[in-house]
Amino acid sequence: MNPAATVISTRDNDALAAAPAHDRTVVARLFGGLGNQMFQYAAGRSLAVKTGSRLVLDATGFTLPTVRRGYALDGYPLAAEIRFDGYRHSPRLSAVQFPAAQRSGWIDRAARLLRARNIPIGRSAGENVFSVFNERSFDFDGRFRECGPQTYLVGYWQSERYFGDVAGPVRQELTYQRPPDPANTQWLARIRAANAVCVHVRRGDYLLPAHFKHHGLCSADYYRRSMALVRERLIDPRFLIFSDDWPWCREHLAEADAVIVEANKPEAAQDELRLMAACRHHVIANSSLSWWAAWLAASSGQIVVAPTPWFTRRPVTPDLFPPGWVTLPRD
Repeated sequence: MNPAATVISTRDNDALAAAPAHDRTVVARLFGGLGNQMFQYAAGRSLAVKTGSRLVLDATGFTLPTVRRGYALDGYPLAAEIRFDGYRHSPRLSAVQFPAAQRSGWIDRAARLLRARNIPIGRSAGENVFSVFNERSFDFDGRFRECGPQTYLVGYWQSERYFGDVAGPVRQELTYQRPPDPANTQWLARIRAANAVCVHVRRGDYLLPAHFKHHGLCSADYYRRSMALVRERLIDPRFLIFSDDWPWCREHLAEADAVIVEANKPEAAQDELRLMAACRHHVIANSSLSWWAAWLAASSGQIVVAPTPWFTRRPVTPDLFPPGWVTLPRD
């Protein structure tokens, strides 16, 4: 049994339950946008490799009527199974028992969804046991290393420390495979021909009161100082500005060596991330999409500038940034 875990019990009740008794499974719950889903996949991938297990991604939450985001990992060559139906078609994952005293709100919603689809929830003879491992805080949780197979992961897992041991496979599996359209193809060629520096400006939903209170924004001064630092360290940098607020960037970040990349709308996050990750250096926002652009690039001599604090109410995030990333105040 895993440390500090909630028990989820499951039983066999369909034809696919004929899998061998020694079959091992790690399940990672998916939620949030593309960047968050990548962190969840990477953590699950690491644990699956460590325990010799298959990886299942639980995307059931994206089918709920009130969900704001959708499944975003289509087009990536994942080493995982993706389920949208409460595991109805996975061996020994079709009936779930949720201890009432330890439920999260999401588990309650998932349980209602399963009942609506006539998937039984409760104890039964011959059930197998899964342990839910909930992320305790934003910092790296060392208990993760003690998790074994038959683990259901619930968390953000926003630290390379969860998956650094499988960095090579994860970079390959989180490389977008769908062919770029003509506009993105042209931008990729321009990026690869220059000493390109990705500058990511996240505003959009961060301007909404609830998100602003939690995340806050990176100031224009943060971007100017970051770009000045990069100019001191590089010869002939070319800044490629990616944003969900092009007018703000034109007003505040117009420079002779900078260009705004107006290739993708916010809903085309996979295409945008591919362009950002093609750059050699990065000035990131307090955004998981920014983080992944820099981490996936991992070029020789790469400069990454990141803002602090990452969250408005959490001034220190010691496990968020890989070694070598430079931090500057975001205000």
